[in-house]
Amino acid sequence: MSNASQDSEYTPPDLNEEESVVWQQMSRDARRQLQDHDLRTRPATEGRRVWERLLTDVERTSLGGDFYQAWLDARGTLGIWMRVKGISNRFAALANLVRAYSSLDWLMQQASLVAGTDRPSERPEWNPQTGQLSCAGEQIRRPVRRFRNPSNVQRILGAFQNAGWPTSIHNPLEDVRNQTQLHQAVHQLNQTLRRIRFSVSEGAAVVNWGNWKPEL
Repeated sequence: MSNASQDSEYTPPDLNEEESVVWQQMSRDARRQLQDHDLRTRPATEGRRVWERLLTDVERTSLGGDFYQAWLDARGTLGIWMRVKGISNRFAALANLVRAYSSLDWLMQQASLVAGTDRPSERPEWNPQTGQLSCAGEQIRRPVRRFRNPSNVQRILGAFQNAGWPTSIHNPLEDVRNQTQLHQAVHQLNQTLRRIRFSVSEGAAVVNWGNWKPEL
């Protein structure tokens, strides 16, 4: 089945009549972006991240103070966000949550820059067409093997490239049930890699990169 066919068939669950009409009127590109964000919010691990990092103490208390019960009651991460923010439209709530994500990712980036010695002097660049990862015009890794269905390594590099290479991004493999695969992909990515290193933090919720010098 082609990607275009998959995009056209996907419809977020639990849409009301008004939201269904809006969904059908959206462009394919808009639906694809909303699909990516909608799927991103679904895992309970993502709900936990929203609970701990984006909600205030007052908001958590208003939901009963227990994440898993609140997540079940609200039928997922987006439901939690809609309740605490008082937003009834699913797409408006999703857009609002995405903006909150962007602010959080920016703050994580700034925090890493403030660290000083970890501040990257140059940002990498990933070319998905050639499989080359470079930095300051220098190829820093042997070409990544390319697959028609992107590998986990390709997905990680693609996520960083699309985000403009902040030093930390949300785990782009949240749809992979076994998060051991994330650690394996990062380990594979670091093989034959010069100048920088990738790492995983926050219980596999975040992928990072930074300058690296081999120990003498």
